[in-house]
Amino acid sequence: MSSTANTLTLLGQRAPKGKSAESAARELVRKGLPARVIDRLAVAFGASAEEILTLIGLSRATGYRQKARGAAGLRAVHSDRAFRLARVMTLARSVLEDDQNAREWFRDPNRALQGERPIDLLDTETGTEQVVRVLNQLERGVYT
Repeated sequence: MSSTANTLTLLGQRAPKGKSAESAARELVRKGLPARVIDRLAVAFGASAEEILTLIGLSRATGYRQKARGAAGLRAVHSDRAFRLARVMTLARSVLEDDQNAREWFRDPNRALQGERPIDLLDTETGTEQVVRVLNQLERGVYT
């Protein structure tokens, strides 16, 4: 299964038959992922829904209003950020070979990130790139 397909699975989504995972992901993000992905991300990261809302740039009140609407989707910008979180968690699960190890890794201060917790960097693209770089180094056996 591709990385994008795994990311979609983490979010509780999947590509329709005959469509690539990448194409389906792009379409879902543009259309707006369902608000329930917030809870799926919270479980994946071992975080609260409020933490996930902060990482994707939604206020608590707006996030809960969107969740209460059920099937109504997040705005594209928030869907894109949610997908980014899921993509990074998918990478961490692959590199660290275990969901629990990945959850703990995101929550523990990391020397390679100047003592910051990886989860705290995921609110920006630049921070996410730093986290991905460290995960890629771990995958190649480079420990910093």
